[in-house]
Amino acid sequence: MSNIFSPYASSRLAFSLSILFLVVSNLGAQAGPARPSSPAQQPVSVQVRTAEVERVSDQLSYAGRIEPRGVFGRRAPNAGVVESVQLRVGQAVREGDTVLSIRRDQPGREFLPVPVQSRHTGVIADLQVVVGQEVREGDELYTVADTGAFIARLLISDKDIDALRVGLPVQARDPSSGASFPARIDRVGLIPDYRTGLFPVELSLRPASGLIVGRFLRFEFDVRPTDGVLVPYDALTRRGERSYVFVVENGEARLREVQTAGEYAGRVLVSSGLSAGEGFVVSSDRRLTDGRSVQVER
Repeated sequence: MSNIFSPYASSRLAFSLSILFLVVSNLGAQAGPARPSSPAQQPVSVQVRTAEVERVSDQLSYAGRIEPRGVFGRRAPNAGVVESVQLRVGQAVREGDTVLSIRRDQPGREFLPVPVQSRHTGVIADLQVVVGQEVREGDELYTVADTGAFIARLLISDKDIDALRVGLPVQARDPSSGASFPARIDRVGLIPDYRTGLFPVELSLRPASGLIVGRFLRFEFDVRPTDGVLVPYDALTRRGERSYVFVVENGEARLREVQTAGEYAGRVLVSSGLSAGEGFVVSSDRRLTDGRSVQVER
């Protein structure tokens, strides 16, 4: 008598059981609770900013010490003896103030002392005579530093000199106190110092509290102004040499190529590809891809 379960019958039985298992599993899955959608299929939450045109500029910074506008010497108008000295070194003097007097000394004749008056406003920088000293006509008596204005002489690199012009406003800052003072360019040298390759530039500052001769200041120049759309550096997507931003269109994130033209304090100037009034993505709670569904946070 042959076996009841021949190899052929066994194969058919195994195949039937497999089909039955799949059907039962499918029915059980349909009868069970619905599974939530995958997080990857949910819209990405994004924050959007509206592009605006702003004016930006490059900033140059050079340092120097301030000087008096000029230093002027005074000579004796006549020979004689210094009879009195009214001012000391460091004292303020105004134009027309008497600094000292000289008594003419001629045998048999008496003259009233001749007052020697300042021709400039400033401070007494140097005093070369003392009371009782005999002087000849033309001798140096004293020096006045004109502090009616201050100047600063800077040496500027050849790569920056073309951006500077006479009359350009400048911000002068004191690194130690943080105080700032307005200044302006009065002269731009056309010929460099050939030993250093640097160009001389002269600036002027008005007298102000905290400004003294010799103070070290840092001068900041805003040059090459330009208008354009600025986006945060982190809002850019880099792919090789190309830059992109995400914009939102019909509820989807779309990757758009933009042209950039320099960085300004953590932001990038977009020269083309993004217009004023358009919204662009500045942050998202998950990684964005082109065509991904998004939900804009309000």
